Amino acid sequence: MLQIRKAVCLKAALFFSILLCFSFLLTGCSKDKAGLQNSNNNLAITASADREKEIERARGEAQAYLAANPPAAVAAKTKPGPRTLANAQVSAEALSRNFLKALASKDMESIKALRLTKDEFCQYVFPELPSSKMPNVTCDFVWQQATLKSLSGLSEMYPEHQGKKYQFVALRFEKGTDSYPTYKVHKETHLMVKDETGKQQELRLFGSILEMDGRYKLISFVID
Repeated sequence: MLQIRKAVCLKAALFFSILLCFSFLLTGCSKDKAGLQNSNNNLAITASADREKEIERARGEAQAYLAANPPAAVAAKTKPGPRTLANAQVSAEALSRNFLKALASKDMESIKALRLTKDEFCQYVFPELPSSKMPNVTCDFVWQQATLKSLSGLSEMYPEHQGKKYQFVALRFEKGTDSYPTYKVHKETHLMVKDETGKQQELRLFGSILEMDGRYKLISFVID
């Protein structure tokens, strides 16, 4: 009987020892967890503070830049300069008169100078044409094809009309006007002129006219 009682006491003592050890383990885990949470909180607070400092720094730089460069000055710096068209005229009528003058003088070089140059076409005109959005279509190719047609039209017109002293009367655009974002194309020019005998007639001596920034220049000599 005594042995049984000792065995029971021994088991009870062992049970309480296990409970005590388990209790110590739980306490340690809680402390570790609390420490980790505190560490994470400290990191979050540090990151937030760094972010606030970065925002303040960027705001200070922006304010300093605007103080040195007011909005009006910034706009003036980024605004593109006026586009230049060599030998362009202030109106389609003035352009037509210059053409008739060169034609009467048999001045082929002056006639050709009234048409857009390749640089003007590729820099100002081509980027706004639908063909510029097509794959594998370059400005060089478009300009080459347009120039071949233009020179062909000029070679057909010139022999018949060179040296004739036509007086400008009026003009009209048979196919109207196409508008693009920054320029217009007046299509199929018809000139009403008066010849040396005083007779009026309507002639096709060149092709379309470009209107850009209040200036006018020939696009082509195509008269088909």
